[in-house]
Parts: sequence; C-alpha cells; structure tokens
Amino acid sequence: YGYCRDNPVLFIDPNGMREWPINDTYKGYIRMHNNNYGEPRNNGKRTHEGVDINFKGSGNNDKGAPVFATHDGVVTRVVRIGQSDKNAGGNRIFITSKDGIVSTAYMHLDEIDSNIQTESLVYEGQLIGTMGRSGNGQQEYSGYTSHLHYEIRTCSAYSCTTNPLNYY
Repeated sequence: YGYCRDNPVLFIDPNGMREWPINDTYKGYIRMHNNNYGEPRNNGKRTHEGVDINFKGSGNNDKGAPVFATHDGVVTRVVRIGQSDKNAGGNRIFITSKDGIVSTAYMHLDEIDSNIQTESLVYEGQLIGTMGRSGNGQQEYSGYTSHLHYEIRTCSAYSCTTNPLNYY
C-alpha cells in the first residue's frame, strides 16, 4: 500500500480514500479533469452532477485506462450496455460505503470488471473497470471522447454534498 502517494510529508490521508479513480498518467498522457460540476444540461433542465476525468491531449487514446474504486463499499448498482438501457451514463457502477455516508458513481465505462456485481464488496484501489465512451445505449457513443464521469456524494443527518472537487 502506497500511503499518501508514497509521500506522507507532503500529503495526508486522514480517511483512507484513494485520491482519484484513475492514475496520474496513462500511455504517457497526464490526467486532467474538467471543472464542469453544476454546468447546465439539456437546456437547463438539469445540471452536471460530477466531473469528467481523462488524459490531456489523448483524444480517444486513453480508452481502456484502468478505473479504481475510491473507497471501500458495496456495489449498489451495475448497468451494462445491452440491458435495454438508453441512459447517457452508459456502462456504470455505483458504490456506497457500508455506513451509507459516501457514495460514488463511475460512468461511461468501456468495460466493467466481471467480478463487479450488485451487492459485491469492493475495496479502495480495487480495479472496477476501464474508461470508455459509452452512453445513450451504445458501447461507443460518437458524441463523447473517452472519459470517466465521476460523482461523489457524502451525506450527514443535515445535508448532502456532491461536488467531487471539494475533496481533491
């Protein structure tokens, strides 16, 4: 286990959560994210509930990058293309901590690990799938470049917070 990215002098990890669901680099490209949380979608009828993460300048060459669980928990939902699902999220996984306080969503996956099923236990850092461009009922949706749509929600008795950038 590489505690605090192998540098506990510069980084702290008070709650044990993996920093991001994808690695810093892939095929020589550097990870980046779009700060698009809360942007309007579908003519302002809803907002973007997460952040989009990919690798700078990679186009679609980052398709297949490994995606990891950012916390321990239980898989609460798995949706694979081909299950008559036309949702824009494409192949997706939802994980909730055992105490119900933290839940995460990983969307537009190319592949979902075959061991990931609803009610499976997962652990921080466990490979859960690969990054892709699935959506709208299609494994390769031409409207997207490959990326991971990542959502995190924390709830207490008083409120819920959903912006992943509040945590990283």
